[in-house]
Amino acid sequence: HRDLHSFPTRRSSDLPSFRQGVALNDFSVLSRDNFFIYGMIGLSRQHDMGAVRRWMGELHWHQVPPDLLPIRIWVDRETQDWRDLEAVEAAGRKNLLVEGNGTASGAAVFEHNRPHFALAHAELGDFAGAEALIAPTAADHDEAVRVRALIAQLEGQYARADWWFARSERQTPSIPFTDALWGEALLKRGQPDAAIEKFKL
Repeated sequence: HRDLHSFPTRRSSDLPSFRQGVALNDFSVLSRDNFFIYGMIGLSRQHDMGAVRRWMGELHWHQVPPDLLPIRIWVDRETQDWRDLEAVEAAGRKNLLVEGNGTASGAAVFEHNRPHFALAHAELGDFAGAEALIAPTAADHDEAVRVRALIAQLEGQYARADWWFARSERQTPSIPFTDALWGEALLKRGQPDAAIEKFKL
């Protein structure tokens, strides 16, 4: 259960295993939704939107259903649909969202996904809103630390961004998300050689 939440599918070839999980009957700890949702999230985080679209096609979806919050957030991030992420935030504030593994109050949903909402505000140029959203998050919250770096990057505060990237790298050295994001940031600053070193990691 913990592994599904922490390290959803590492590669597209894991999809058959998740499909087998979807085919199982519900049981006490995991349900079909867990396998389905984290399979979709994993494919999104592997940038395999083709596989996401194929699975959606099999389900006859034209878009991710609004109530499947975990999938919707990661698809929005991968497709850079920042407006939809803002819509998710607005709905969460109204206690309208349901988490994939059971109901949750709007407040709990909002707090859990605060970094994603903050990034959406920053990408849309609302830096004050982004900083206000990210400020209450814990300093050792992995996703929040990465988003703090991305917000600083978008604001053009490169030294501050690098400080947060470095902090994230120290906290979770075995997870490659920070190095990938830092490399992308360095590319945007016109530093391809430095970016390549991060991408090698």
